[in-house]
Amino acid sequence: DTLKREPKENGIDTYTRLREFWQRYYSAHYMTLVVQSKEILDTLEKWVTEIFSEIPNNDLSRPTFGHLTDPFDTPDFPKLYRVVPIRKTHSLNITWGLPPQEQYYRVKPLHYISWLVGHEGKGSILSYLRKKFWALALYGGNGETGFEQNSTYSVFSICVTLTDEGYKHFYEVAHVVFQYLKMLQQAGPEQRIWEEIQKIEANEFHYQEQTDPVEYVESLCENMQLFPKEDILTGDQLLFEYNPEIISKALNQLIPSQANLILLSASHEGQCQLKEKWFGTQYSVEDVDQHWSDTWASDFKLNPDLHLPEENRYIATDFALKDPDCPQTEYPVNIMSSQQGCLWYKKDDKFKIPKAYIRFHLISPLIQQSAENVVLFDTFVNILAHNLAEPAYEADVAQLEYKLVAGEHGLIIRVKGFNHKLPLLFQLIIDYLADFSFTPEVFEMITEQLKKTYFNILIKPETLAK
Repeated sequence: DTLKREPKENGIDTYTRLREFWQRYYSAHYMTLVVQSKEILDTLEKWVTEIFSEIPNNDLSRPTFGHLTDPFDTPDFPKLYRVVPIRKTHSLNITWGLPPQEQYYRVKPLHYISWLVGHEGKGSILSYLRKKFWALALYGGNGETGFEQNSTYSVFSICVTLTDEGYKHFYEVAHVVFQYLKMLQQAGPEQRIWEEIQKIEANEFHYQEQTDPVEYVESLCENMQLFPKEDILTGDQLLFEYNPEIISKALNQLIPSQANLILLSASHEGQCQLKEKWFGTQYSVEDVDQHWSDTWASDFKLNPDLHLPEENRYIATDFALKDPDCPQTEYPVNIMSSQQGCLWYKKDDKFKIPKAYIRFHLISPLIQQSAENVVLFDTFVNILAHNLAEPAYEADVAQLEYKLVAGEHGLIIRVKGFNHKLPLLFQLIIDYLADFSFTPEVFEMITEQLKKTYFNILIKPETLAK
C-alpha cells in the first residue's frame, strides 16, 4: 500500500523520490567508518582508500530536524491504551516524550533517573510492589536507540510486569510510580548517587571483556556521529560531569498529566474493538479514570515506604592482582575433598584481571524421582531468587553477577565479578539458602507465574514438535 497504491493515488513517483533521497543523503561527508583488524595501519589505510574512495560527496550542509520536535504533543498521547499481547502476560507501560537529551551525554540525566526508577533494593518502586504482590519485574529508562533518543526528542519509559493481582490494581501501580517520581523531584538530584553510578560505569569500562568485533565497530561508528573526537570511545558509557540543573529539568517533566499508559493483558481478548493497521494488534483507547486523573492533578501525598537507596557496599575499589601462591596448571585441580563434596580451582594466568568465577553445584537424587519433585524444586529455586532479588540487587548493579539454576540434578549457583567484593555476595546467597523461608502469598505468586512460564514454553512450535 505505502510503496505502490497510496503513492499512485497521490501522484507520487516512488522511484523518482527514492533517487532524490539517495542523491541528497548518500554522501561521504555524512558517513563514518570504523575498521578493526590485525593488519598494520598502512594496509588498512590502503584497503579503505581502494574500497570507499569512490563514494560521492555532494558537499551539502547536514540536514536539521529542529522543526520536528514535540512529536508526542497530541491529545491522543496522554491516555490509557489497552492492548492484547501475543504472550500470556500482564504488563503496564508508562511513557513520556521529552525534549532531546543526547546533547547532555556528559551528565546523562536519563541514565541517573533510570538507575533510581529501576532500582530493586529497599525503598524502591519494585520492592514496594513485590511486597504488595503486584509486580514481578520493572524496567525504567531510555533504550538509546534511534527511535528512543535522537535530535528531535527522547523517550523515557517504565515497564512493570504485573501479577494477576497487579493487573487488577494497575491504577494503584501507576500511582506508586508517580509517588516515587514526585519524591525524586522534591528531593532533587543526589551527588552521592550520581558518583556511585559514575564509579560503577568506570569500573565496567576499564575492566570490560572483549566484545564481538562487528558489534564493537558498529558501536564506535555510531559514536562518531554523536560525540566529539575525544569522547568517541567513552561517550556512550562514562559519566563526566555532575549537573543537578540538567538532571532536575529532565526529572521534572515526568509528571502524570504527560504520561501515556499502555496496559497489556490477554484478558483484553474480545474487549478491544480497534485493530492496528500493520500488525493487526487489538487495542482500545480511553481517558484515564476520572478519580485517578483528579488525584494525579492534585498535590497527592508521598509514600513513606519509597525512598532513595542507601550507599552501595558492593562497589569494588581494590583492583590489585593477588600474588600467585600455587603452581600454574592447564586444567582445574582438586584442592579439597570430603564426604560432603569437593573443591576444584584454576588460577587465572592468562587474562590477569581482578575478577573471579565461582560455580557451586548442590546435588540431590530426589529431584528426578517424579515430575512433582521437578516442579517443586523449580518452585523452590524461583522463591529463593525472589527472596534474593532485593538484598542482592546492589551487588548486581556493581557488576557482581549471580545466577541460580534449577539443574536436572540439583541447584547450581554461579557468581562472578571483582575479587574485592565477590565474597560478600556469595555469603549473602549462602545465608539465604540456609535460612530459606517463604509466605503463602509468595508461594501463590511464584506458582502462578510458573504456570504462565510453562504455558508459554509449551506453546512454542519447537516444543510441540518434539
